[in-house]
Amino acid sequence: MRKLWSVGRWLFLVLGLVLAVGQSDRPAYALGRDQLEKCRDFAFSTEQSFMMTRGEPPDGNRWISDGDLLSPNGVVCARNADLTRIFSPTGAPLPDLGLDGVDIIDADAERYLVAFSTEIDHPRGAFKSGDLLTTNGIVIPNIALVSAAFGTVNQAPYDVGLDELKFIGTLDDIHRFLDFAKGVSRDAWLESPGRLREELTRYKVDILFSTEESAMTPNFTPVFLDGDILSARTGARVFPQDVLLSAPIPAGIPTRGVDFGVDAFAIDRQGSRPSLLFSTEISYESPQTPPPSFTDGDALRLAGIVGPTNSIAFKNWDLIQAFGPAVKDLGLDALYRASRDPFESKIQELCDESTLEFDGGEVSVGAPGTGLYMEDRVFGTPKPPRRPCGAYVPIDGSVPVGATKFRVAYRKDGDPRPAYGTSGNGIRTEWWLAHRDPAWFNFCYAASGSSPLVLKLETDADGWMDATHYYEAKNGLGTYSDGCVNSELRLAVWDSLGSQGAGWGPSDPNGHYVVWLEWQDASGPHQENADHHVQLDNKAPTDAPGSSTAIKLELRRPDGVTPVPPCSEVPANITTLQVWAQFDDPHYWYYEMYIKGGNPPAIGHVGPHNYWDINDGTLGLKNTNDTGTTPDGTLVHVRDIDMSSLLGASFTKCCYLAEIYVWDATLRYSFDHMKVNLIPPHYGYQFLTFSAGSTGP
Repeated sequence: MRKLWSVGRWLFLVLGLVLAVGQSDRPAYALGRDQLEKCRDFAFSTEQSFMMTRGEPPDGNRWISDGDLLSPNGVVCARNADLTRIFSPTGAPLPDLGLDGVDIIDADAERYLVAFSTEIDHPRGAFKSGDLLTTNGIVIPNIALVSAAFGTVNQAPYDVGLDELKFIGTLDDIHRFLDFAKGVSRDAWLESPGRLREELTRYKVDILFSTEESAMTPNFTPVFLDGDILSARTGARVFPQDVLLSAPIPAGIPTRGVDFGVDAFAIDRQGSRPSLLFSTEISYESPQTPPPSFTDGDALRLAGIVGPTNSIAFKNWDLIQAFGPAVKDLGLDALYRASRDPFESKIQELCDESTLEFDGGEVSVGAPGTGLYMEDRVFGTPKPPRRPCGAYVPIDGSVPVGATKFRVAYRKDGDPRPAYGTSGNGIRTEWWLAHRDPAWFNFCYAASGSSPLVLKLETDADGWMDATHYYEAKNGLGTYSDGCVNSELRLAVWDSLGSQGAGWGPSDPNGHYVVWLEWQDASGPHQENADHHVQLDNKAPTDAPGSSTAIKLELRRPDGVTPVPPCSEVPANITTLQVWAQFDDPHYWYYEMYIKGGNPPAIGHVGPHNYWDINDGTLGLKNTNDTGTTPDGTLVHVRDIDMSSLLGASFTKCCYLAEIYVWDATLRYSFDHMKVNLIPPHYGYQFLTFSAGSTGP
């Protein structure tokens, strides 16, 4: 976070140093090493210090600093002095230097390994606020972190500060790199800033980070923004500002006009897009929803993860409320969320959601499941609707280091798993990779399929992908990638409709399938020791089970018997109409209606009414369940519409259009060979016209 430090803060720092030097007999750890375990799964720090009113930390001090590491359970996991202890010349706690980024590598008391950055410099010059630090004494200067990004424009790097950091790779590789880095001094990194890039490549590790300041060329062209998430290994803007925040949020310079910054982010060890959570440096008040309004303390998801625009994963109050602070938002300066090892050799995401959120999403081979997603299932409190997958289905996970090829295989639910490599049951995918353009500062861009420059990464007809090429392209390493990071890559994108041609899709686009991972390495062929159920749905709602006929809509007078035929006129004394409908879908979600017309022309909207609500618009009236109207195949009364209330002064004698949209819950994605984008679910539609109104010409 950007901060202007007051004289008072510096005086406090100096006073703290004096006290620290004079109290060398104090305990080395303020809270103790075992306290960090309580942040093993989730941790954060706030922008503002505060006094907690609930609970009590082990040290008895309820003053919470913006340099402390916290758990949303109301636990203080580490004081700032715990994290910086190794940099104290006397062994006594240092003054509070703030916390601007954090990555918990090992939370156990024995290893106690945390990577972090501070908000202000070490009082005796051991490090700068933009440096990457670890609790075992590593200091990697900011200039070394940003050297790859500056190298793309042939400009000498300079210190731009550090806002957040995360290590990407297997834990074994990260440990090997950090063990090596312990032997490299800060001065040695400064003497050869490009060395960090070389060592990260050698140890198969990356560091994603955001900065305090934007970097500019001498003619003030942005090299990167402090709202970008960068790669220390490649210099790539892995998540640029205009990708992090979706339109119409005006994020991105120069095209959209505003740099919202990135104060904190959390991501899994693979750096996968669906796992990313982030917070901004400035708040946003949305003129419409979606997208949502958010503060600089909220943790956001990328657009396309749970909807077409950004969504809020955690409000700041969700994180801090267990401490009982006197305000609802204290900002967010660091964020950490644990993830499974990305090289566990298994599928971990279906439809860009965790397999753990699916019924049967991660089970033993042959075990049952419905293959339907429900948010928060992993926490034991699933939120409706239950959602199948459709159109293009992104499937992601990881294969082990050393694999030469892999594929995602599939079979129909109920069939036994076939032998490894059985022909005809692998998911085919084709990618168009990014390239460097020397004419534009050597930036990476994606060429279309018609371009002579397009570089393709594709499976064979049985779904096998070259593992070396895949990881080179994904991570921006090796000759195959042209040095460009292709972070959108998934293990497979399943064309469940067969839109790309014969053999690309499954035999039943609405079937229930099981997928699993297969790979080959030096030790031989392997199959994942788990199954993942996925239910497909590529059919829009109809009027009845098994039917292909459009949904039905009818308006009736208040007696519930007399219909309002299309193009007919409702008597002047009738202002309330009954809505009768008939619709069906095995994964029905909700319906909504529009009444359009009047003078001046107006649009009235009712709904959405979902299947789990007690009532659908009218007290005591529902007649829908989780497959649509009930009883099946029957026209039923679903709600009433008061035309006067709905249209107000516009309700005059006029012609009107009544429309009904019935939505299913399918998680659907488009795919342009470069990235997948969440698109709306299927819907059924019907309309009719009529005349009504008691006044007017």
